[in-house]
Amino acid sequence: MGLAACRGKPEPAEPRKGARIRGMVEVPEGAFTFGSDDGDPDESPARGIELATYFIDVHEVTSEEYAAFCEATKTAPPVHWRGAWPPRGQERHPVTQVSYDEAQAYARWVGKALPTEQQCEKAARVADGRPFPWGARMGEGLCNAYASARQGTTAEVGSYPKGASPYGLQDMAGNVWEWTASPYDDSGEMVIRGGSFDYRESAPRASKRGRAAPGERRPTLGFRCAKSLVRPAPGPEAPAGGR
Repeated sequence: MGLAACRGKPEPAEPRKGARIRGMVEVPEGAFTFGSDDGDPDESPARGIELATYFIDVHEVTSEEYAAFCEATKTAPPVHWRGAWPPRGQERHPVTQVSYDEAQAYARWVGKALPTEQQCEKAARVADGRPFPWGARMGEGLCNAYASARQGTTAEVGSYPKGASPYGLQDMAGNVWEWTASPYDDSGEMVIRGGSFDYRESAPRASKRGRAAPGERRPTLGFRCAKSLVRPAPGPEAPAGGR
């Protein structure tokens, strides 16, 4: 696919209820379990929180999509590319070695934003508190991570459809870590989510939190985008005492 085919016109930044957005899914408003009491200390306590409706990308942003952004905005491409285009065969792999500010700039260019870590976690585990996007247990061929596939490098987005979340989101576990819009703490680092192809500590649980300085560019770190929902303005109130 060429750059012109990737470029397109950015979608409106704030869709209204009932909208359908190409390449995104709607995550409905409601409560879900955020965090875990069975994971790392920074995941606890598990608690119920409410989120408004939002949209989130089905896939991580690909190298070919990011290349279109670089060309249109004169942004320097990732350092491991040879020139303005990703290595042959990696066009549909997630873009990596992109800083937090660069990921934000891309998101703004397409009329979106980086998701919060709460949005990432709900999109991965839905309302039932499952530890993995696909359910309760790790298994072979469910995600591009050492505990499941041992591929050893990035994979084309959507290569593990059996590991999709109930919302239909792909690669919410493994492939690459993903930038979020959430600070990790007061250190200036940002939360990253999802684990990556070389994640070996344990299976990449949906509540697992990573951290990265905003200026870091890692071969295991990419991103996806999200959008908020605009609610219609309330109509005029009915007069007191009747219609």
